[in-house]
Amino acid sequence: MYGRTFTGRCGPWRRGLGAWLRASLVPRAPIDPGLDRGLSWVLAASGRVAYHHGFTGTSLYLAPETGRYPVPCTNAVYGGDARTKIAPLPALALKTISAT
Repeated sequence: MYGRTFTGRCGPWRRGLGAWLRASLVPRAPIDPGLDRGLSWVLAASGRVAYHHGFTGTSLYLAPETGRYPVPCTNAVYGGDARTKIAPLPALALKTISAT
C-alpha cells in the first residue's frame, strides 16, 4: 500500500508527491546505455524501474508498472568485509525487479 500511495497510484498523494515522483522519473541525462538519470533516481529497464542507493548500502527500487517496491536494508558504512559481501546485492535487486 505504501508503494502505491508513494507513487500516486492511490490515496492522498495522487497529486502532490505522486505528481513530483512522476516528474522525477522522466529521463534527464544519459549515464550509460540503458541507464538514465532522473531527479534523484537512476532509471533502468527503459524507464520502468527507478532506484536510489543510500550511503550504507540501503536502496530503494520502484517499479510502479508491476507494483514491486523492494527496499534492501543494509548497514555497511565502512569498507571491508561487510561492504564486500553486499556488493552483488544492487545488481541482483535490479535484475529481479526488471524481470517481466
